[in-house]
Amino acid sequence: MVYKVYSGRVGGVFGDLITVEVDVSAGLPGTEIIGLAGSDVKEAKDRVRVALRNSGVNLPAMRIVINLSPADEHKEGAGFDLAIAAALLGVMGKNEFFAPEEALVVGALSLDGKILPVSGVLPIVRFAKERGFKRVIVPKVNAKEASLIRDIDIIPMDTLSDFITYLSLPFGEKKAAFPPFKSDGGDPFENTEGEALDFSDVSGQDTVKRAAAIAAAGMHHLLMIGPPGTGKSLIAKRIPGILPPLTYEECLEVTSVYSVSGKLNGKTPFMTRRPFFGPHHTASPQAIVGGGGDARPGLVSLSHRGILFLDEMTEFKKETLDMLRQPLEDGEITVSRAKKTYTYPAKFMLVAAMNPCPCGYYPDRNRCMCTDGQVSKYLSKISGPIADRIDICVEVSRMDLKEIAGGKKGLSSAEIAANVARAVKIQGNRFAKETFKYNSLIPSSKMEKYVPLSDGERDYAYSVYESLKMSTRAFYKMLRVARTIADFDGDAKVTKKHIAEASCYRFPEYMGG
Repeated sequence: MVYKVYSGRVGGVFGDLITVEVDVSAGLPGTEIIGLAGSDVKEAKDRVRVALRNSGVNLPAMRIVINLSPADEHKEGAGFDLAIAAALLGVMGKNEFFAPEEALVVGALSLDGKILPVSGVLPIVRFAKERGFKRVIVPKVNAKEASLIRDIDIIPMDTLSDFITYLSLPFGEKKAAFPPFKSDGGDPFENTEGEALDFSDVSGQDTVKRAAAIAAAGMHHLLMIGPPGTGKSLIAKRIPGILPPLTYEECLEVTSVYSVSGKLNGKTPFMTRRPFFGPHHTASPQAIVGGGGDARPGLVSLSHRGILFLDEMTEFKKETLDMLRQPLEDGEITVSRAKKTYTYPAKFMLVAAMNPCPCGYYPDRNRCMCTDGQVSKYLSKISGPIADRIDICVEVSRMDLKEIAGGKKGLSSAEIAANVARAVKIQGNRFAKETFKYNSLIPSSKMEKYVPLSDGERDYAYSVYESLKMSTRAFYKMLRVARTIADFDGDAKVTKKHIAEASCYRFPEYMGG
């Protein structure tokens, strides 16, 4: 007799269906797991047997074969334990009122029968809903995370004994004894973290703050260049406070990445704020883009829909920076290892800060003592392809003493965020029927549609293209930024003044234009 139970696993940040099949027959007693199972999966036969025994169920002394289908794909992890236990109970006739085709089962087991949490529950539940399952049985600790997916019943289980009772109950009694999980009140998107740093604390630097606000409004990549101590890091750390809040779909995307990475727990089941990461310049390429033996996502994916801040950008290894080419261009990163190739989302906003030379004061020759060769070598760490992928570059100048002493405060983060939100709403309405929602993501094939220019404006844009010797990529980035500037200023059309401001956000002349 063969009994089937459906379970799930994660490939990258997407769920996948695994069918657990169990057959019991006469023969030499023993248990075998087949279907390209990893060592941790093969150990499940002993975990499940002992957990069942400690929950009051003894397996028969027969030959037991457990198959994990599809059999040609490698399986890892302890997340199939609970499904294997359910299939064993089913083949023994103890699942009389359980409909495997309606439920997907996920969970690990301890030897005493405790159901343990697993990573990647959110994408598995999302997949289960798409495949038409009516309910998902998950560890109790994972229930709140799983409940982020709407319109599917989440059944939390704490112990194997509870699960055995659930399987034995008639359908009419299951829901009363084990009701679907409901959050304990409150808005799951409620911001429970401390207040973000405020732009009102930054004196002066109005040009840089405007550039940061425009970058936030269109999710454009931003680079700030200037001497040390001029407020580059100060401004970068305040950008999260002006970004628009995550939408429901964005929250699912970000939480899925964190779920796969094992960075969620009972206290932090959702990612409700845009992530912000500022790695040290000694971080390895694998830490930034992902990798390792299990092809885990790196910081570019953990920063998805948020900010990756590279302070002292030129201190990062050149090869590490060049590995950012794919995610900066495509919004995703492919991590390949011997047995796995996963594609992770990486639509992050790059915010970077750097000095213009090793000492930090170039081109002020009254203070800079670097040779031209040293300056050139220092700046060459930012390769042309990487520079081409940065939308907005702004110089941060040393402030005048009177400006500092005056203590003049600019707009607060709340005021800037309101302007950003207005621009984001305009983009949302414009791209309502598109798969993208920010100006920075407009494909080149749709530039004519979303950034229409009159003959005069087009001629002006072409003249800027020629005078600055831009690449085609840089030209389109300038037009996308101009579109965001127009939205930020509340203008319906992109005009020469918007193109002119966008052209000023290209790289300074000493960096090659």
